[in-house]
Amino acid sequence: MRTRTLARGTPLRAAVLAAAALFFLLLGSRQVAWATPEAAITYAVSQSPAAGAVVQVGDTVTFTVDVTDAPGGFTGPLHFIVKKPANMAFASYGTQAGNILTACADNAPGFGYVDCTVGAGGTIVAGALLTGPNEIVLNFTVAQSAAGTSPSDAAIRASFTDTLAGFTNAGDASDPATGTDLLDPSVGGFTVAGGNPGGNIALATAASPGAVYEGALTTVTVTFTTALPPVGPLLQPLSASVTNADVQGGTVVCPGGGAGTVVSGAARCAGVTVENGSTMSFSLRARDTAAGDDAVILVTAPSLGLTEAVAGAAPLGTAQQLLTIHEVGLETVTLPSPFTAAAPPWVVGQVLTVCTANVGGDAPGDAAAGGAQGSGVAGTSTLTPVAPLALADFKVQGPSGTVAATYLDGSSANCGAGQSGVSFTAAAAGSYTVTAYYNGDLTSVITNQATRGANTLTLGVENSNPVPSASLLVPATQVEGSGAFVLTVNGASFVPGAVVRWNGADRSTTYVGPTQLTANISGADVATAGSRSVTVFNPGPGGGVSAPLTFTVSTAPNPVPAITSIAPNSANAGEPGFTLSVNGSNFLPSSVVRWNGTDRSTTYLSSSQLTIALLASDIATAGTAYVSVHTPAPGGGTSPSAQFTINAGSAPRPSITTLSPTTATAGGADFTLTVTGANFNASSKVFWNGFQKSTTFVGATSLTATITAADIATAGPASVTVVTPAPGGGASDPVSFAVDNPAPTLTALDPSAKAVGASSFTLTVTGTGFVEGSVVRWNGSDRTTTYGSSTQLTAAIPVDDLAAAGTASVAVHNPSPGGGTSASLSFSVGGGGGTVSDQLVFAEEAAAVVPRSRLTFEATSGTLAPGTLSFVVKRDDGTFWNGATLSWQAERYENAATATGDSWSYAVTGPARRLFVDTHIEVEVRALKDGTTYRSAAWTPLHIR
Repeated sequence: MRTRTLARGTPLRAAVLAAAALFFLLLGSRQVAWATPEAAITYAVSQSPAAGAVVQVGDTVTFTVDVTDAPGGFTGPLHFIVKKPANMAFASYGTQAGNILTACADNAPGFGYVDCTVGAGGTIVAGALLTGPNEIVLNFTVAQSAAGTSPSDAAIRASFTDTLAGFTNAGDASDPATGTDLLDPSVGGFTVAGGNPGGNIALATAASPGAVYEGALTTVTVTFTTALPPVGPLLQPLSASVTNADVQGGTVVCPGGGAGTVVSGAARCAGVTVENGSTMSFSLRARDTAAGDDAVILVTAPSLGLTEAVAGAAPLGTAQQLLTIHEVGLETVTLPSPFTAAAPPWVVGQVLTVCTANVGGDAPGDAAAGGAQGSGVAGTSTLTPVAPLALADFKVQGPSGTVAATYLDGSSANCGAGQSGVSFTAAAAGSYTVTAYYNGDLTSVITNQATRGANTLTLGVENSNPVPSASLLVPATQVEGSGAFVLTVNGASFVPGAVVRWNGADRSTTYVGPTQLTANISGADVATAGSRSVTVFNPGPGGGVSAPLTFTVSTAPNPVPAITSIAPNSANAGEPGFTLSVNGSNFLPSSVVRWNGTDRSTTYLSSSQLTIALLASDIATAGTAYVSVHTPAPGGGTSPSAQFTINAGSAPRPSITTLSPTTATAGGADFTLTVTGANFNASSKVFWNGFQKSTTFVGATSLTATITAADIATAGPASVTVVTPAPGGGASDPVSFAVDNPAPTLTALDPSAKAVGASSFTLTVTGTGFVEGSVVRWNGSDRTTTYGSSTQLTAAIPVDDLAAAGTASVAVHNPSPGGGTSASLSFSVGGGGGTVSDQLVFAEEAAAVVPRSRLTFEATSGTLAPGTLSFVVKRDDGTFWNGATLSWQAERYENAATATGDSWSYAVTGPARRLFVDTHIEVEVRALKDGTTYRSAAWTPLHIR
């Protein structure tokens, strides 16, 4: 049998991508019918931003195609395929087309294309394109590969074409013979500015000098390097922002030599042109900060791709520059050996010496962050550098105001070469500050807006305390477990604030005088035998810890405990648990209460009282229990027992208030039922339909019981009660628990189709949630049903149900309680059911004569792309070929085909071909896709020789 391939649609025309020009190509799809003449439909293409604009990597470029129709009834739809260039990524599409549905899909029909359809929902209503705008809006993102082109090139250029005869635009008269039609020659190119670094503009930022002291000046130069011709004027200004320094007005020089401005503290150049070697420069004065904080210079050029985020991430020396700012360091030293650091505590009467020095970091009370006095430092009296600073450049303040200071020059006996400082006497306790001023004076600050540098060192001076000594403890020994007491410590050089330390830990201390202290020692401090270390600590400045004295805690035997009473001393059997108090004497933290000779978890309250927790199970049975107290060795022992009486009480009748859960599904698994109510005890049991269940006593108001799968195997109400045994007790009123049938689901029918007029048959229904009593419904009417299992039913379908062609609705209904009706599945009664599709084409010509030696049926499915395809072969006597049984049968049968691409085939081989000798047959092609059955437009008649 011959094989035929059916081609559908017009192939895409190849797009040419020039080296410097990237093109969008609108390519036509399969030609559609229309009712408008040539030039009736026009197009206009616009772009945003406009041609010639500078765009950045990551920017969005938008092309808009506006479609307009002359009066008339266009039937559409219009179909476009847009080719994407390599340096653009499709981002999104938008439409404004009134009642016309427009859709665009990325990478369709293949990679590198965008498929757009105007009128995607079907035909276009007459006149819908008459008034604009009826737009296709395409948004593309500029990729990194677009960067680095010269401004003279068209970095991104779009040209639109169509291949549909009968379409034109505002710029031409008719379509060329090739089918290509340039729509709008006004669509132009863009220049892409690369990012920094890695783009087509690079920066180098430098400061001279690169490190200054507070208040000093430096000059910053930014150099631009580019392989492009001059770019400008820039759409957005160049800007250099600075922290911890101030741009000096009148010093900003822009590329090309023009003067810039200072805006919000930043140097700015607007409307300038940048070319290779262009520079931008300005002067900075370092600010006075608390710790000589460095300055950061950040250069941004948004029009060149150098946004604040990109500049902030750039390496130092490119878009950003770190300017080191020093303070004049101050350090306390010991003379006559300079630069030997002196450390606190500082005390009254001490001579303090402070020199300028190369200080690496903050050390509170000792040094301030900064550097050594250098050539960039000028005195406060003039702006002329002075090395070292003079006495007038220092200021010393104490608790009572200005403190007289002695100047120390740069000699080797003082602060050392190139340095200077002061010394002074701390006459009283308090805070002292030494401040060095440099690079300016008050006059220059006011008149010249200069920033004066300053650094301050703070020193705390205190009175000095002596080291104490301890000589005698009263008492010096104590028996373990004897409890808290007051310890007296005698000695010398005690000061207010002195603290007694017990094994190194501070104790609450009372200052009696310079020779005596008292301290509160807790019972825990002497709870166990052993030696303790006792010292006295005087706080600073000075002060210290005395030599230790030894305190001895001796061992004492444990006393024998005794019980005087227990409370309560009786309870009724079946009552809930409670706390039992045991009263007596000689109880210790290690003492344990015994209930009927068994140790119980015990709480120690005092030497005369212990408590234990009794459970409901301890008093469940009437009788007498015995309570005793045991204290372990050394010493100790067990007390005589006290009797506890358990009376045979009468339990109250239980009651149920709620069940949780209140319903279950028939056929479900085991679950735990929580019963909430009142008057439950440890003997109470849950009953289910009169049968006792495994019950757990939670409390007087709660029980839990295990309900098995067998208990809920069948739908219907269940009765739940709680029974408490005598004495008293009884059964609660019953509470109903609902066991509901599940809702059925339907997954498959076997068979799912029959021919019109076929005989009655048995339908097998597969699904879930089937129960005894489930019924199969045919078009809403019950059919005689047999229960197989929870997943399968069978139903007798009479011949009357197959009398006419069509689709029957099959569902399953579960009876109440619960239950319900499943979603339905379709059963096909045919001839001819299904949707006609011209995509299904039988490969053989009608009325062809086919030899039985090549009995192979072939068809193509075009663009339908079904999941399955089959052939229905009908003989002229009305019977159908069944390839599974190799026989002709009265009922319609679909012979499954095998796919090769969009081609499908089914072969009759071997002895079976004899059954086709000299027969006239008709062939129908059927396919299934997404639950819908499709069939060929007609039966194809064949003669088999």
